Amino acid sequence: NVNVAVDLAVTRGQSSVLTNAREVLAQVCAVVGEKDRAIAELTELLRIPCQVNIHELKVMPVYFNLRSDPRFEALLNDPKNNAPLF
Repeated sequence: NVNVAVDLAVTRGQSSVLTNAREVLAQVCAVVGEKDRAIAELTELLRIPCQVNIHELKVMPVYFNLRSDPRFEALLNDPKNNAPLF
């Protein structure tokens, strides 16, 4: 269960595990049609240092279900999400 992995990572202070688990959660949510949760997770992940970036979101097939959602398009087009995090 991805939610259990996220909870464990938070309690143990393992940020890299946490971001990876949240990315998997976003992917699963996107695939099964839970657009609200997927977009919420991606929004948070784009604001912290991690592997998720808008360039990959645009081409990864796992996120194709989100392409028709204006919130996802806004996320991809937001200049803040394209800025370097360091």
